[in-house]
Amino acid sequence: SELAELALADAFGIAKLNQAQVTLLQVIPPIEHVFNADTAYPIYIDQQWEYQVTLALQYLQDVCKRVECKNVSVSQ
Repeated sequence: SELAELALADAFGIAKLNQAQVTLLQVIPPIEHVFNADTAYPIYIDQQWEYQVTLALQYLQDVCKRVECKNVSVSQ
């Protein structure tokens, strides 16, 4: 959220002082159903999950760019 992003600069500063790690995460709600995406073929749950994970990772990388995360490693 925008409010959480505002706190990141302080969180990284405190973590650096204490030689600690900061973990950024985004909760992905469970996929509960298969849906059609205007195609003749349904998009299955595992495909939806992979897509949601990709979106979440992209969002977190974008957040990191916006708050200028220096010396921050990104992992899955």
